Amino acid sequence: MSEPHIPSIASIRPSGTLIYVIAGAAIGGALRAAADFACMRAGIGFEWPTLGVNVIGSAVAAWAFRWIHAYDSQGNALHSPKAARVRERAIIAGFCGALTTMSAVASMAASRTAGGAALFMALNAAAALASAGIGWWLAAALPRRSHGWRR
Repeated sequence: MSEPHIPSIASIRPSGTLIYVIAGAAIGGALRAAADFACMRAGIGFEWPTLGVNVIGSAVAAWAFRWIHAYDSQGNALHSPKAARVRERAIIAGFCGALTTMSAVASMAASRTAGGAALFMALNAAAALASAGIGWWLAAALPRRSHGWRR
């Protein structure tokens, strides 16, 4: 009986989509770290850069989703299905996923008193939802250009 074939790490080829997700995550993570370092140097507490990146990331994610799945006035998709999939994964999963950090919000809330934790979580949730609404609205307000893709 022969041994089963186990591929080596060198023979595994990542898909193109995975590369885009990794690139988006590298940019989002670097911006997140830059925001933390800049606020630490300025003496701003840990909560404000976290709130800021969560608000920005929520707005970008909502804008990107609406932009990626937009149609022109004739019913033509602005992006091919393949391009939409890649852009959604790179921008929303990669970039916004690495930029935002809801887990940090949860750990910051856990270190507060019960009333302070609830208020902090509510502020973060409200700010993220409001900024997502703004991103959604911005995507709808921008002019659309069709590339002729049908639904």
